[in-house]
Amino acid sequence: MQSSVQAQQENIVLDTVDNADGLEQLVVVCVGLDAPIQRHLEDLQTRSRLYRGLTRAQLLAIVVNEKVLGGWLEFLGMVTFSESSDEALAEKESVQSIQKAAAKVHQEALQTQTVEESHAETHDAGAEGDDNDFLDEFLDKPMPVWDTSGNTMSQPTALLFNPFSSADEVPIAMFSMRWNERNKGTERLFRDVAELLRGRCIRILAVDAQAPDFGAVTLRYLHVLKAKRGVMLAVCTADYGEMTTDPFSTNIQLTYALDHHIEILPLKVEEIYPPQPPSGPDHPVDKHRLGELLIWTAMPPDKFYLDCCLKTKDQIADEIEAALRDRKAEARNIFPRLRGSGLYCLI
Repeated sequence: MQSSVQAQQENIVLDTVDNADGLEQLVVVCVGLDAPIQRHLEDLQTRSRLYRGLTRAQLLAIVVNEKVLGGWLEFLGMVTFSESSDEALAEKESVQSIQKAAAKVHQEALQTQTVEESHAETHDAGAEGDDNDFLDEFLDKPMPVWDTSGNTMSQPTALLFNPFSSADEVPIAMFSMRWNERNKGTERLFRDVAELLRGRCIRILAVDAQAPDFGAVTLRYLHVLKAKRGVMLAVCTADYGEMTTDPFSTNIQLTYALDHHIEILPLKVEEIYPPQPPSGPDHPVDKHRLGELLIWTAMPPDKFYLDCCLKTKDQIADEIEAALRDRKAEARNIFPRLRGSGLYCLI
């Protein structure tokens, strides 16, 4: 409890988030806590700072930050608000109700303060009165909700984090691809596509072929697709589906998808389609052309596919997102009219 002299003063405490752990104040201003999303451990630190800063406040948290491109708070550039809307009025009433409840708890804490914590009973009464006067003034003052309809700040065009987009709207998906020297350019392209889709809150799985636990991660992702009724995005290079000695090859992934009724969405990335995996008498593993048979089973002539040839990463991400959302609609027995849409092709 502050002394009466301290209670009569308005103080601003400037400190780091780390030093504020475990402490709370009525009003907290969080300054400069945002940072670009890097898909790395630094992201956890940034999110932790934001969370810990915001939760230090009992009544009001204010966030002050420059516009960080690709940051966690960039989505706020999309927010518009008007005090005249019904939702705004309801939100304002809710906030005031919460403020009053918090103030009541604070006042009860002041009233239960023991005489031993202060030098004199009258001294305590004066301090309590000062705090109560502050709370009354705080609650009586109307809380302004700024109308942002005239905000001239340019809205972001592509967000790495967008809480307004629900991940439940589209199924989880996994990229299945030959990660080899022949397909390096295609690999880079689709890793960029994966990042774009994740920025739209679409759950995309893509294995890092250089990771030491490549096999374990692949197996876990396949189990996730099965459990979540996800979609396998088959990046159909010409050698996709080739039988190799790798226990987690695209041939094994495709077989797993067929055995467990996982939906397969082929992505055409070369002129050769369907894929023609190497096989034949001279092949070290597939001498009986089982890879070709697997491709024709998984990708028959009447199966839809997404044509990604000669398209940018943004165009591919747009079409994959649309296809996944159409798949969600189809699950609700609303069959999308895809023929002639430009998204899919028939062979």
